[in-house]
Amino acid sequence: ASPEDFEPAVMWCCMDIDISWGTWLRALASGTGFAPRQSLVVPDGVGAGALLTLTARSALDLFLRVRSWKPGSEIVISALTVPDMAEIIEEHGLVPVSIDVDPVTGCWSHGDLLGNITPRTRALLLAHLFGHRYELAGALRLARDHDIDVIEDCAQAWRGPGWLGHAPAAASLFSFGPTKNCTALGGGVLRLRKREDLEQARRLLESDPLQSGRDYTRRVLSYGFIKALSGPRTYALAVGLLRVLGRDHEAFVHSATRSVAGTSLMTRIRQRPCRALRHMLLDAMQRQEDWQARISSGRLLISALADHVQVPGRHNTNNHFWVVPVIADRIPEFKAELRRNGFDAMSGRLKTVKGSTGQLRGSAMLEHAVYLPFHPSMSESVLRRLGALVSAALLNGPDAAGASRQAPRT
Repeated sequence: ASPEDFEPAVMWCCMDIDISWGTWLRALASGTGFAPRQSLVVPDGVGAGALLTLTARSALDLFLRVRSWKPGSEIVISALTVPDMAEIIEEHGLVPVSIDVDPVTGCWSHGDLLGNITPRTRALLLAHLFGHRYELAGALRLARDHDIDVIEDCAQAWRGPGWLGHAPAAASLFSFGPTKNCTALGGGVLRLRKREDLEQARRLLESDPLQSGRDYTRRVLSYGFIKALSGPRTYALAVGLLRVLGRDHEAFVHSATRSVAGTSLMTRIRQRPCRALRHMLLDAMQRQEDWQARISSGRLLISALADHVQVPGRHNTNNHFWVVPVIADRIPEFKAELRRNGFDAMSGRLKTVKGSTGQLRGSAMLEHAVYLPFHPSMSESVLRRLGALVSAALLNGPDAAGASRQAPRT
């Protein structure tokens, strides 16, 4: 068979469903009527000043409903973010003003923030990316000096109990969607600094339609199926089957793990989370994960990547490795090379917010970053093999690493 026809017997999946089978069973039981009643307000012992929402997008929409700024007001937004965030801003009659992020760090610059604040600016919306947590002190000082809000998007930055964003920020948004660490298979959290904002947000949220409990149960069942197929051998079989059927497995995985689906964005996100999802969100917020194992494995993989491999945030020590992205020139060939060797690298879902008068080269680079398959269950030898393969492929082109067509051992 030609190299293009090579089908490895083992393939490490890029999209991990980070939930144990025991927790999955609790989610299933919750969806069938066994979840206790739970307020939309997070108990102070779990997260003071926070509300449970349907998604992180819902959390942003809810905060903008609380603020109800005059149409035409501006929000300065770090340009690389999940889809729909700019659309939500525009749905409120507001104007997103995008600023570039550094392709080396993934973070915005203080100068860009300062240079884009005008008398119409009402807030800065700043995203922590890829599992990194960025320093906000400068942005918070700038916001205080100009009497504007800081909204921090922490959808990719959860790392266990005890931290719900920077306290001085007006709002912090979190996601517990299906591909996030410590997932609840959906849901978000909105943490608000001011008690009066919390009360107003609660009243608004309680007036929204209730998410269907059956929809959440179907979600739990579907992600249980995906989790069952995500082992290295079963995933290789699934990818092979999709290929036989003429399906693009990467597009299939992205579609199957999308948190928000449907037609009307605002209709989809303006719902209260159902009782079962609220229960599982609180479970996720209190879940004790072995974060050190994840960090140690992530650092091992980074150390196995040669210096010429561009890894956004390589030197950021405040990283819990939600994903491990790399920059590649010939993306299809690079991904194909890794897949031939049993590693299913994928492109992400982040998008660059358009409409800025400035250049967005850094955001455009990171938008097309390739995510390496990564999970703490991968052994040291597998992580080192992956690092060596990526290093060779990105040094001399994808064929340089193709001499060995053997899948990594489990």
